[in-house]
Amino acid sequence: MQGRLLMYTSIGKLQYSEDQLVLLVDPNLVRYFRSLIPKYIEHRAQANKPHITVVRGSGIEFPNKEKWGLHEGESVEFIYGPQIRFDFKYYTISVQSKGLEEIREELGLPKHRLGFKDFHITIARAFF
Repeated sequence: MQGRLLMYTSIGKLQYSEDQLVLLVDPNLVRYFRSLIPKYIEHRAQANKPHITVVRGSGIEFPNKEKWGLHEGESVEFIYGPQIRFDFKYYTISVQSKGLEEIREELGLPKHRLGFKDFHITIARAFF
């Protein structure tokens, strides 16, 4: 099975705010991945609770507000791989979730946010 990446499954809980929808994830998942960043690389933890951003409002995305809050508190499954990505500002892990894609579509949005091909969990931010 050379070349195939292991994938893991977890669940999170949906939380709506006035203009954002996130899936809260287990903080231990983020702590574990942050512990894998070498100690000589300066970084800091995120200020927010560990989450996957599902909808980013604030004039960035415009979901159907009639369906806003419909899934509050529900659990949604997601899968993630073991690789940490770095984009010169954030350390993230890639996430896939049919459930989150369906919720976005139900809200009248494309499966993923503009500029993204998947979901992600931010595990740390570069220190500079």
